[in-house]
Amino acid sequence: LCLGLDFRHAGFVDRAHEAFQEVLRLDAQNRYAFVNLQKLHEDQQQWTEAARVREQITKIDAQHREEHLQILGFLRNEIGSAAARTGDIAGATRSYQEAIDIDARTIPAHLNLGDSRLQQGQIQAAIDAWETLVRTLPDRAYLAFERLERAYRTLGAPGRFVDLCERHIARSPQDWRGRLAL
Repeated sequence: LCLGLDFRHAGFVDRAHEAFQEVLRLDAQNRYAFVNLQKLHEDQQQWTEAARVREQITKIDAQHREEHLQILGFLRNEIGSAAARTGDIAGATRSYQEAIDIDARTIPAHLNLGDSRLQQGQIQAAIDAWETLVRTLPDRAYLAFERLERAYRTLGAPGRFVDLCERHIARSPQDWRGRLAL
């Protein structure tokens, strides 16, 4: 394990990968080898492999399941972002939805899901994704305000944004960003 860490820090990716695989061959339940293998894949932006490794970690370490699901949600979001960069908007949309299904607190997935639906011409579906963020994670609602304001204007219903902000302020009176958005 230490050898793999040394290889990773020195930039010898292949050797680090081999070292972590060797640790797992000797101890198939070694959480630290899995975590470092995942980080290695993340460093290389190999999101699918990183997610596969995190799924294995989740199976062997049920004690920290919520943490693992949160990380897995972010990895699924990255898979979607990679798909979007290659032009696979439908694949990106599926990955963003999977990220939300895994962990509804994956904020970038809500934003990206709305963005991808908007790219597909599904403005109401985009609004639904962003409104879900506002309802589910009110402390991060401000991240969707600008998108929602533009989308409501596009639909010819700017009053919906005012209504949304007023509801948000009523639910979260301490959130100054809702007042600022008005």
